[in-house]
This record gives sequence, structure tokens and C-alpha cells, in this order.
Amino acid sequence: MEQEKLTTKLWLLSGDNGSLEARLALPSARDTLYLSYYSLLVDKEARVYLATITGMASLTRNIRD
Repeated sequence: MEQEKLTTKLWLLSGDNGSLEARLALPSARDTLYLSYYSLLVDKEARVYLATITGMASLTRNIRD
């Protein structure tokens, strides 16, 4: 059996019609989480940030224990 590739996807949500479209697939090793967010704080221009959070497997293991 072929092992399924794990990915985290970046999606685009249209405010006009509510459609959702996958834009980018990022690799995942079961213990990495990608987080995206936007901010208007700097100069009232939208900025989008992408962060990588690692160590999720150990974090969830500690929560279960």
C-alpha cells in the first residue's frame, strides 16, 4: 500500500461569493504545523505572514499524558 503524503494547504476564501480554493500544498511530517495570519497594524496595508511551528508530536504527546 502506498503511504499517503501529508500536506498542509493554504486556502483562498473569496469574500465575494464564499468560494474556497486550495492555493498551495506544503509538506508535512506529522509534527509540523503551518500557520498563516494577516495584520493591518504597521501602516494600514494588509500583510500576510506564514509561520512554521515544529514539535507538534511531542506537544500533543505531553497533552495526552
